[in-house]
Amino acid sequence: YRERSAHFAEMRRRLSNGLAKLHAASRQVLDLQRKLSIEIQEVEVKSKNTDRVMSLVSAETAAADTERHAAAGDEAKCAVIQSEVNRFRAECDLELKVAEPVIAEAEAALQTIDKKALTEMKALTSPPAGLEDVTAGVMVLLSKGLIPKDLSWNGTKKMMGNVDNFLKQLINFDKNNTPEEACAYIEQHLMSKESFNPERMRSKSQAAAGMCAWVINIVKYFRMYQDVRPKRLRMEEADQRLQNANDSMAAVRDRLIELDDRINEYTNQYQTAQKERNDAQTQVDKTRQRAGMAGRLIESLSAEHERWTTQIASIGTQENCLRGDVLVASAFVSYIGAFDGNTRVSLVNRHWTPDLAERSIQFTRNKSPIQLLAHEAAVAKWNQEGLPSDEVSAGNAAIVLNSKRWPLMIDPQQQGIEW
Repeated sequence: YRERSAHFAEMRRRLSNGLAKLHAASRQVLDLQRKLSIEIQEVEVKSKNTDRVMSLVSAETAAADTERHAAAGDEAKCAVIQSEVNRFRAECDLELKVAEPVIAEAEAALQTIDKKALTEMKALTSPPAGLEDVTAGVMVLLSKGLIPKDLSWNGTKKMMGNVDNFLKQLINFDKNNTPEEACAYIEQHLMSKESFNPERMRSKSQAAAGMCAWVINIVKYFRMYQDVRPKRLRMEEADQRLQNANDSMAAVRDRLIELDDRINEYTNQYQTAQKERNDAQTQVDKTRQRAGMAGRLIESLSAEHERWTTQIASIGTQENCLRGDVLVASAFVSYIGAFDGNTRVSLVNRHWTPDLAERSIQFTRNKSPIQLLAHEAAVAKWNQEGLPSDEVSAGNAAIVLNSKRWPLMIDPQQQGIEW
């Protein structure tokens, strides 16, 4: 009884452990499937994010290409304008270079005029012949295009009232903006006279000679500058257009730098998103493989699950019948040996098992005492060892192997002895 109880308990434990592991594996498969579903959703999210960043990269790259194309056109325009400016500047510089000696003579003439000479000339009551024309020319130039009504010697003295200021006016005179009216008046009314000559004036007054040379050279420079001025204006206009184009180019370059920075940023984001998506996809593949393998394992063991569940239920039934089965088997070992086969069957089926049923003691029906005492494999082994294959011989062998003491064997044919 203890042996059979221990055997059933061990069988129950092993089968229960097997079922528990199957249940745990089933739960793990469900967990893997839930994990797989979440990971697939994450891959979809990361894929959408990757596609979004890629679309940004494409859009910014297209915008940058458009800007670069426009910048290339602007650079070509700037090159044309720059060439035009350089040509105007070269022409102006060349023509102004011709005028440099005239300006140098005007400045040299001013160097011959000093405060002392002006003061002496101012003190004259009646100026020498021709001096009044020289001072009239100076007054006309300093009057900013308005021809003074009083060009007499008295008007000259008023103009030279402050000798220092008068000298400063001559030195700081804006030769590039000489009034046209002033030059025309001097050419028509003064420079046409023979007396309007620095050499003739030098014998009368050094200051007058200097002022005469200054007036003549200022008018000459103005006429030269008139030829240069339209080119300078066009050069200034071209300079302004070049400046505007350069400003536009600078804005385009700044925009390109901004676009390139954004493209680099989006590219880095795309690479990061792509790596995250690939890593997530790799994890999905691993989880899918594990879930698939586990699912196939559970599916292959589903038949075992049913068989083990049935076996556990059978063990429960056998445990309930164990007392009755042990009583039958014990009675068989203790009392049946002296009887022949028919009597043995009669005792078991007509007396012992009905008595158990009457006493409400459960036992395994349709199972012989030999099956209770030995497995089919053991009986087959006995037959291989020489034991006859009849029911009585098998019962005798079961009695021999399950007795605590050596039984008395009546064996005239020596079959049992040989076995």
